[in-house]
Amino acid sequence: MNKYEKIYLKALHRSKDSGVSWIDSAIAALAVDLENYTGETFEIGGPYGLRAEIMLISKSYALTLTPSFRGDKIELYYDTGEQTQSHQPSTIGAANGFNNVQARLPNSIGEIVAVMTHQVECRIGDADYVQQQSALAEIASELGVVCFKPRYHGIGNDKNTVLFYTAEDAERNLLVDKQVFASFRNLSDSIEEKGHIQVPTEKVHLNFFWSFENSDIDNQLNYDFANAGKLDLRSNRWRDILKGAIRFALANKCQRDHIAQTGGWGALREADEVYNDLNREKIAAFKMWHENIFLGNITFSGEQRLAVIAGKESVYKQYLDETIYNFSCSFCVAERDQKLERMIRAWNQDERLPKSGKDIEKITRRIEALGGFSMLWF
Repeated sequence: MNKYEKIYLKALHRSKDSGVSWIDSAIAALAVDLENYTGETFEIGGPYGLRAEIMLISKSYALTLTPSFRGDKIELYYDTGEQTQSHQPSTIGAANGFNNVQARLPNSIGEIVAVMTHQVECRIGDADYVQQQSALAEIASELGVVCFKPRYHGIGNDKNTVLFYTAEDAERNLLVDKQVFASFRNLSDSIEEKGHIQVPTEKVHLNFFWSFENSDIDNQLNYDFANAGKLDLRSNRWRDILKGAIRFALANKCQRDHIAQTGGWGALREADEVYNDLNREKIAAFKMWHENIFLGNITFSGEQRLAVIAGKESVYKQYLDETIYNFSCSFCVAERDQKLERMIRAWNQDERLPKSGKDIEKITRRIEALGGFSMLWF
């Protein structure tokens, strides 16, 4: 247990279990020691995201910390700067920092300063930055959603993060901010004996449906790419690419919300217009994002099935803005992939009944690996 963990524990015991903020005790004490050691002023930001991460930021240094509560004790961990690939880019896990490798906070202030990261130069004010950030704000307005720059935007290791919320979720989060729940003040009171944390639902921020950052495939700051290289911004279509990706994520969220509001998958009614129209919106958004896209089916019947098995007919059809009818396609990808086509041909050639669930899972995983998506129709 290091000095700052002991400070929290001492403050908790003195409070006689009436509740104490780990940020106002352990983190505040650490910030004071860092200022005395480095001669720089440190700001405390957070807690942010699902990890309840705290950022200690000065002119030259940045340190990201997260807590782990065990009974009445706290353990502090810092982000080392290394990353794993446990969570795919642009997922909730990746956006909330769960790919970040962590280690226990060292004991001495000298050791802590030694592991702190130097600020990343984000070139805020440069033409690329201004143009892209302005476009994101304009797109949000066009789609009727809210984009938000978190406090850590462009600071430390951050790569110009922008978070996107529906208007309803943003309004709800504003109400949460107005409640007296600053600095997770009653967090220690919410810990059960098993170590689980229970925070009242009305005091939890709703998550963003999409996030942006300037990063390439190596997760390095790069203004030519976004979201770990998933978005290539080097062409003159870069604004359409951004808008298409945001439209697609928004349609996905609306579809998930519709399923939940209806009562789940089993409650969706036949010919559900809302759900089916959101499939069409996802296809349109995907085309704006990738420009050239292909629709396809997995299961064929009759003469068409024989033609597909023989290789005389492709499983793909390029989408050229034609009307999309219900049940006319079951997946969408941005490229014709030979491996996927072979898998679908084999699926149709196999006449055994019942069909193998594992085979269809392999096909859908291949579609996801290609960056595409599958569709159900009602």
